[in-house]
Amino acid sequence: MARTTLTPTLMTADSSFTTLGTAATATPATGAGNGVQFNNAPLGQVLLVVVTAGTPTTLTVVIGQTLLGQSVGTANQGGYTVGPLATTGVALVGPFHAFMQTPGTFLVGVDFTANTSVTVGVIQIPGVY
Repeated sequence: MARTTLTPTLMTADSSFTTLGTAATATPATGAGNGVQFNNAPLGQVLLVVVTAGTPTTLTVVIGQTLLGQSVGTANQGGYTVGPLATTGVALVGPFHAFMQTPGTFLVGVDFTANTSVTVGVIQIPGVY
């Protein structure tokens, strides 16, 4: 099984709001390489929304870049761990650096240890100047 691609909920400047629970509608698969992926552009304006409703989960945000073909990940083999998240609640994860992206794309991958009563989504916050 491969990662599910999420489409971000786009916010607009000044007059926008997003109810985080409604932004999270996808159920992730579990295990390495089976979570979700999403477009990390524009850089610094994308957040992952994770809603847990009875089951805690731990996320692994995959480090997509390599150095001379070798993983630049940490001891947990190519990513960093977020969590465990609370049994019940809403968490925002991000924003994400460019080195988290798969080379040649803007995609960031996130894997989960549990998916029972877990939903996820992505929001894109507008840049304001």
